[in-house]
Amino acid sequence: VAGFSLQRQQLVPLKDRQKKQYSVPSNGNSPFLYRLLGSIGFSPNARVWTEFLEWTDCAICNGVDVEVEGLITSDWWRKHDKYSNRKSMWTQHLIYFMDYYEMYCLYQFPKDVTESLSIHWKEKGEHSRGTSSASHNKVKDLGNIVFPEIESIQKYDWGANPVGRSSPRTLLLSAAIGYRDLSLYSTFLSTLRKHYDGDVMLLLEEGTIPGIKSILQEYNVTHKEVNGTDNWDEFNIQRFKYYSIACKNYDYCMAMDFRDSFFQDNPFRFLHLEAETELILQTHDIRFGQNVEGITLHWKMIPTCANFNETLAEEYRACLTDKSLINAGGIVGRGGRIFEQLEFIVTGMAKEGCSDQMAVNIAVYCNFLSNVSSVKVFKQGTGPINTLGYESKYLKLGTKFSNLDCLPSPVVHQANLLNLTAPAPLGGCVSDEYEKQNIPGGGDKPSQSARKSSFQSAQEVLLAGSS
Repeated sequence: VAGFSLQRQQLVPLKDRQKKQYSVPSNGNSPFLYRLLGSIGFSPNARVWTEFLEWTDCAICNGVDVEVEGLITSDWWRKHDKYSNRKSMWTQHLIYFMDYYEMYCLYQFPKDVTESLSIHWKEKGEHSRGTSSASHNKVKDLGNIVFPEIESIQKYDWGANPVGRSSPRTLLLSAAIGYRDLSLYSTFLSTLRKHYDGDVMLLLEEGTIPGIKSILQEYNVTHKEVNGTDNWDEFNIQRFKYYSIACKNYDYCMAMDFRDSFFQDNPFRFLHLEAETELILQTHDIRFGQNVEGITLHWKMIPTCANFNETLAEEYRACLTDKSLINAGGIVGRGGRIFEQLEFIVTGMAKEGCSDQMAVNIAVYCNFLSNVSSVKVFKQGTGPINTLGYESKYLKLGTKFSNLDCLPSPVVHQANLLNLTAPAPLGGCVSDEYEKQNIPGGGDKPSQSARKSSFQSAQEVLLAGSS
């Protein structure tokens, strides 16, 4: 809950072609939660407001686009604030903030539809062309208002439609094959469980030591022991088979690399924003066709991926050119069906000289996923997973690392490449001050020669904090 409002909110902000309701229900005069805030008589939640102000400083300084697709308020903001220095519409920033965190505003409407708990006076001017008048009448009788438990209060979405109470089944899974350092398990799981209480599964090699299983039990994590392999590249291909099996009974699965990831928010926070998307991927900030280390390494794989068929190899080069490099260490799919398709493509194409990551890039960019209705590839610094390395960009917001919209990255991937001792950008602004990693990705710790004078990886700091 972002706060409560005494206003009798009348606006349904969805644009006409999306509307089903044209007024905000009174909810039987009982308190209710509505996605749109009421700026008149608005009292914010103190914790939320503090976080919002911190984020707003960063967002305004960096010129973050706070349009929310499909809302008329975005059109108003674009017209009055986005391209001017007026900065008078603070509500659009809170709308964006509330939309991301799926927050609501608490209301209660008096029984008499002409009355409101808060009234504003309308004068001719920027927002009113009619005669001067009050928005509503004063309340004569408040009656007996009973506030139910917050969990049972009725919610209404942006379209003023009732929100159901069911939640999708989610699974976070990761392959921890070959890792015996107990601190790696503590870091991964402790940061995850601060924000997410859903199902978690780790793939472990057969004969895993009891100490690891004890940590999994402590954090309520299931595991599956599988036949491991000494060849890491080979297992990266095999893991898609286990992903597809594990995800069969879930609505959404997120498959994350294990050793170099940590969590700053619920990894499935974004689901309400991407409800129609079946496959979500994330990229590095480099493109096929650039002469940089990460690209040349993958570009050389194309002939092998094409089974040395030069005609097919040329087709791959054509559809890959100028596309951002997808990182296969962080994938979100809608249930097992999506991972079954990825398994089919990866196991059929990837081999020595053609990595699973390259197979995923070819599958996405060369349209091998024809049965997937909606695929979204997030640019580096956006979306639920922020992958570092290879020219990555990020901001610092307080003690957290954020995407380029100043909101904390729910998942930080290749975190050992992230220098926590580097100075934060002044004022939070993105300019030449943002942190830019030129270290090749892949999850390997940078060599001492690649480090600057002071380098302390996120993993090291997290481990020190938990000891």
